[in-house]
Amino acid sequence: MSLLLVFFLSLSGCLAVDNPIFYGGSMSFSIFHDDRDNTDKVHLKLLTGWKIGTGPCGRSCPRSRTRTSTIQSRKNMLDKKGDGYFGNWDMEVRKSSGNTYHQNLTTIVKTNLTEKVESVNPRLEWELDTAELFVPIPDQVQYVDIM
Repeated sequence: MSLLLVFFLSLSGCLAVDNPIFYGGSMSFSIFHDDRDNTDKVHLKLLTGWKIGTGPCGRSCPRSRTRTSTIQSRKNMLDKKGDGYFGNWDMEVRKSSGNTYHQNLTTIVKTNLTEKVESVNPRLEWELDTAELFVPIPDQVQYVDIM
């Protein structure tokens, strides 16, 4: 009996959600020159699906949150769980000189991402969010990969 109780307590601990559950998504992008600061930028558009309670909508995500911003709930989750809670972002750059380097974009994403809840299904326990982000591209590059 006590062994069975320990098993169920262990199982409930494993089932407790402390990590985001990402169901999938898509990303599209366009590259443009921003005349305001004379830089080239990538405009990223994201569509992401999450298990309710683990995504940017926050601990509870009712249907009334549809078409609302996730800025505050995302910030609260990142403050509580850490900057990498929703994943880390990285940019690989190859300069025209042939040198390749990586740049961590997680902080840029954290501070510049605009996101809103598109749809919520409480019965099936998912939320669908859209987001946009502008990332500056370094000068004199041969290619850039954003991951």
